[in-house]
Amino acid sequence: MSAQRHALIFGGSGQDGSYLSDLLLKQGWKVTGTCQNVHSSDPWRLRMLGISDRIELISCALSDEGAVRSAVTTTKPDAVFNVAAISSLEEARENPDQTIQINGTAVGWMLDELFDQNSDARFFQASSAQIFGSPETAPQTETSVRSPENSYAEAKILADENVDRARSQGQFAVSGILYNHESPLRTERFVSRKIASGLVDLLDEASGPLEIGSLDAVRDWSFAKDFMEGAVLAVEASAPDQYIFASGVASRVRDWINYGAEYLGLEINWSGQGIEEEGRCARTGRLLVKVDPKFYRAIDPARLIGDPSKARSVLGWTPKMDLQALVHLMIDAERSQRN
Repeated sequence: MSAQRHALIFGGSGQDGSYLSDLLLKQGWKVTGTCQNVHSSDPWRLRMLGISDRIELISCALSDEGAVRSAVTTTKPDAVFNVAAISSLEEARENPDQTIQINGTAVGWMLDELFDQNSDARFFQASSAQIFGSPETAPQTETSVRSPENSYAEAKILADENVDRARSQGQFAVSGILYNHESPLRTERFVSRKIASGLVDLLDEASGPLEIGSLDAVRDWSFAKDFMEGAVLAVEASAPDQYIFASGVASRVRDWINYGAEYLGLEINWSGQGIEEEGRCARTGRLLVKVDPKFYRAIDPARLIGDPSKARSVLGWTPKMDLQALVHLMIDAERSQRN
């Protein structure tokens, strides 16, 4: 590798790409990141981390094979990290063919171009726990049965197969199966940011209640930066492999809300069940949280819990931030942005 290693990050201005860029810059890498369109995309996450002037952003539509290949050939990277994707399940349902191409087929283009150019290069693919569907057993390991339930998961499996094929040919290609990972760099399209924002809103006694889906929905939540540290460790390991990055801890949406409310000095009394459940202020009786029927699911695929044992034993990786600390971090960031 060159004296200063060069990383190309597909999705360089997203949540994962921004944390990854920050980590690599601190390790002395030169970093180039892609976004959909340099002229119209707002790299606000990179600005939040104070690194927007330290990485080069280039335009690259992942649906365009020529653009994907050109990004690799023109930057000549020592390592490629792909953390770009159609990440919304709703968008994936509406555009299944495009999702397969962007989240799956494009990974094959990246791999082909990278290793044709530099056989010593290294590659990291961000996979997803969605590949396991609604598993009957938990926690999942790297060898658990794949059972995709949507085009997003199908595309991620196709990407993993491309990575597996490259690895079987002796190339350094890694796939990281990422479980739910959150941060202040999320938008309110994600429930974690929606809750953080909604709880801060409740400090204004005139504000309406936080409306949420199933309070009993279970997730395996972690801090996004912790996962990107795992990605770097996986790329710098002695051999390529596949790893699960997860906390291994099952938490409910209600837990997230309780941690945040307590941190803000709000005590919630819960009553009712299912769609009728609500949370009221223990002191005043004010309605703080209610279930929104539009987002409520009586049966939730609650068993997506990951076993990170392999990443811990092989890479020495463990998540540094637990859920309570993550909730506090996101609420602090929310309040800071409003001041």
